[in-house]
Amino acid sequence: MRALFKRNKNKKQKQISESSSYVPPELRPVPGTSTNDNTTQQTLRAQSSKAYEDASELSEQFLGIVKEISEANDLLLPLKSACALMIRGIQTMRVRLSARY
Repeated sequence: MRALFKRNKNKKQKQISESSSYVPPELRPVPGTSTNDNTTQQTLRAQSSKAYEDASELSEQFLGIVKEISEANDLLLPLKSACALMIRGIQTMRVRLSARY
């Protein structure tokens, strides 16, 4: 009975470790196509880059709005500085990624 329990426990741990490597749907290979194909990889990279640009622009706009709202009250000054720091980080990463490609 113990051996059966240990086998099931090991099997569950293996399933968890295999499922923990999440790949977004747009980066998953399309069935029936070769993943070594350069055009496929370039297309996936362009889609991923576009998605990142959209997300970073949206988050920068959102944080800018929160930063402006937090200026209304002195109690929210830490939120203002945190938003400013995150905006600066987003801008820095955008510059680094644009320099890489």
